[in-house]
Amino acid sequence: MGGVLKAATNLVAIGLNSVNSITTESFVIPDSSIRHQYDSNNQWTLDAARANWEYWILRNGFRDIAEATSGLLEEIQRVLSYWQLSFLQAERGELLGNDWNEMVVKRSRQFHKRTLPQKFDFLEKHYHFTVDPDLLRQVLSINAARNCFVHRNGFVGSEDAESSGFLDLEWSALVAIAIIDGQEQEIRPPQLFEGGTRIGAATRPRSKQIPIGGSLEVNATEFAQMGWTLFIFSQSCAHRLEAYGRERGIEFNLTAT
Repeated sequence: MGGVLKAATNLVAIGLNSVNSITTESFVIPDSSIRHQYDSNNQWTLDAARANWEYWILRNGFRDIAEATSGLLEEIQRVLSYWQLSFLQAERGELLGNDWNEMVVKRSRQFHKRTLPQKFDFLEKHYHFTVDPDLLRQVLSINAARNCFVHRNGFVGSEDAESSGFLDLEWSALVAIAIIDGQEQEIRPPQLFEGGTRIGAATRPRSKQIPIGGSLEVNATEFAQMGWTLFIFSQSCAHRLEAYGRERGIEFNLTAT
């Protein structure tokens, strides 16, 4: 998952950093001898092209990181289904083909068809496997932003919002901090400090609220922080999965070969 998050973050950064370099020549497909005209009454201005490019980059970036998260959950479901087979074998002393068909094949197909929120419910219902509730809230909010970009052209719909009428987008940011008089202070470059000031790193919550009908705006820094949030989530899931297995007698061979 880390590789997908890194690639998505890099590509979004490249795309957003290139917004101001778009010119009318950017509308010409390289090495194409024919330039198609689809709608002569809807010519793009440079401002329109830049706005559409920024939106397209974010839409694809959010789609990539949401799919990476969904893929992570599918891997967790696959491991849990195999473990459940082993528990059943220990209980009954044997396994049948129907056990495999039901727990591995059928469940995998059922799981794949579900939305991201439904996948979390599936893991809890069938395996009693839960994730960190604070991270879950952030992941679901990032997925809601993905749905907003992909399905509603970046405008918040009632499907994306909470009962309050707002999309509450939440994530975590890795920040540099300075410790002054026992108090932590976020560093905002190019801020300067005394030479002996203690410097460190910390994770801090970030959020924004967008009303129904409002335009969802996310910059490159915020997108990178959301990618970091999903990475933290993946690490948390790995630790929870290991603890889940150990509690049920699964042995882990962590010796390097």
